[in-house]
This record gives sequence, C-alpha cells and structure tokens, in this order.
Amino acid sequence: MAKVAGVGRGDHGGSHLRQKHNSAFGLDTSDTAHTEIGQVAGGIVNTAPTAFWLIWQVLADSAVYEECLREVGKLVQTDPDGVCTIDLAHIRTGCPILVSTWQEILRFHGTSIAARIIQEDTLVDSQYLLKKGGVVLMPNTVIHSDQTLWGPTTGQFNHRRFLKTRKDGTTRHPAAAFRGFGGGHVLCPGRHFASTEVLALLALLILRFDVSPVGGKWVEPKKNMVMDRACPLPKKDIEVMLTPKSNQKWRVLFSDSDRGIDIVAEDLLDGEV
Repeated sequence: MAKVAGVGRGDHGGSHLRQKHNSAFGLDTSDTAHTEIGQVAGGIVNTAPTAFWLIWQVLADSAVYEECLREVGKLVQTDPDGVCTIDLAHIRTGCPILVSTWQEILRFHGTSIAARIIQEDTLVDSQYLLKKGGVVLMPNTVIHSDQTLWGPTTGQFNHRRFLKTRKDGTTRHPAAAFRGFGGGHVLCPGRHFASTEVLALLALLILRFDVSPVGGKWVEPKKNMVMDRACPLPKKDIEVMLTPKSNQKWRVLFSDSDRGIDIVAEDLLDGEV
C-alpha cells in the first residue's frame, strides 16, 4: 500500500484550526470528516472560480477598477514612517461598491442550482404537477436573468447593481431574487467567510500591484460550464504581469468582529438590497 507523505491517521494531517474549531463544538472524527467534505467543496469548487471572475472582471474594466481601488484606498492609513496599514475586516461594511461587484459576479457569472425535495403533490401554475418524493432543480441562471426581476439590463454586467441607492434611478430588484448563496433553511452558512476572503484577496491585489495582461489586452476566456460549482471555470489560463506599486511596507490586520456582510435577503433587516 502506497504511503502518502504528510498524511497521518485521524486528523493529524489536517488543519489544526479546523480541528480546534470542530472539537469546540463537540464533533467526533466521523462528524468532522463530514464537515471537511463540505468545506473542501466550498473552498475549491465554489470559492476559487468565483474569486477568479471577480478579479478578472475588476481588472478588465478600468471604470470598475478605479471605483474599487478608490474605495479600498480609503481604508489604508499611512504612518509617519511610511508604513501602510489596512484592517481587512472593514471591507465588509466600508466598501459597498466592492460588495456590490461581488454580488453581481454571482448573479452574472453564477451557475448554481438549488435542489428541493417535494414534500407533497403540488400543482404549479394550474398545469405542472410536482409529485411527492420528486426533486425540483432550480438553476440560478434562470432567476438571475429574469427581466421582470432585474430589468432590461439583466444581460449586462453592472457592478453598482446591488447598491442601496443607484444613480440611474431604476427600481431596486426584490432582495430574494438574488440566490448567489441559496436561501431559506439551506442558506450557505459560510457566505460571510467566503465573501470576506475573496474581497480581501482582491483588495490587497489592487492596492499593492499593477496587473496587466501579457498580450496587452484583457480577453474574456470561454467558460467550462459544469453543474458542480457556483461559477464556471475558465477554459484557459490568463497570463498577467504583476508589478509592485511601491516599496512601502504594509501591515495587514483583521480586527475581531461578529459583523457579517449584508449580502442576501436573510442578512437584511429591511428586506431590501
């Protein structure tokens, strides 16, 4: 039997942080194994592809880039010695344009599918009979491209779409129309963690580096459309040049806070986005 280096029995080869967290909630080895599957799926299958499209969309559009950079820049404090300090926890509440851009990524590029088991025979629209015990699959793409919910610009990427006040005067969409993290009793419990880590990655990238495409032009890659992830994978790599903006020293903090991100209807007190 082949032996894999670095992998031991039980949880000795895993994350000590997650091990400590799971133990605090009384999870045994079997329960921990079940949670690890979900965490791996969320981190690799969903978070990584959506992070790609967020970074690509911001870098490829100069207007979006400038607005996001200006907003994130307000969080940076420079001391007399020239050291730049940023508290990434403030992104959640201090960068509404960044958060709106993230939500629009999940709406515009997202390919998640919600699944529900039918609890009893149900007649929909007086013509579709859903039998008890069956499964209903609801692609987010259908909901997120419905013009009756999002208006005539539904087919266009609008990074300001989710701001509470919009300059174009158009009517807000219903909060529940955004299904980027599911909803109801199966609402993604890791939405705040995933959103924060992706936004933090983008913030540090645009603050500290100039990023340019190797070919001189941003070209959107074709998508590998599969059903097992929140966003499609690009069919080809995007080669870029990263150039540090300065030689300043940086101090990156993340203050302790229970404040999440108002990103889905269930997070909002007033029921609106």
